[in-house]
Amino acid sequence: MIDSRLEKPGGFIDNSVHYFYKRIYFADTDAALVVYHAEYLRMAEQARTEMLRLKGFDYFFLKKTFNTHFAIHSLLIHYIKPLKIDDQIIIETVIIALGGASIKMIQNFYLIDKSDKKKVAKIEVKVVLVNHKGLLMRIPSDVNNILKPMVIKKDF
Repeated sequence: MIDSRLEKPGGFIDNSVHYFYKRIYFADTDAALVVYHAEYLRMAEQARTEMLRLKGFDYFFLKKTFNTHFAIHSLLIHYIKPLKIDDQIIIETVIIALGGASIKMIQNFYLIDKSDKKKVAKIEVKVVLVNHKGLLMRIPSDVNNILKPMVIKKDF
């Protein structure tokens, strides 16, 4: 049984962890009906975007208010088990570090199988805040103050 809070389009945040539900569709897969490796990055982006949206920082807010946006600085992905068409997954996202211009996150992908969940992938990602010229910008104090309590120091 899937947590009913996952039925919300953006998922939910509980104890500093963002939970995002997704079903794997044909368009997410390759010719073997297995999720194409780059698709994990798209799904992770959706989960990160929804986490920030739930905290009040959607793309247009950052663009309009600060003329900035987040860009990927670096990422590392560990594939553990392939996802296939019609799989149901939960992507759990946590912030592990908040720098002057950056946010480091870990995103774990879990396959939901009845009442069990199995980790199938892990992404470690660092995003940086940049202006319209691509130059690094400090994370505004308003944004920093809201995200700082979400930083998890323990192993995730």
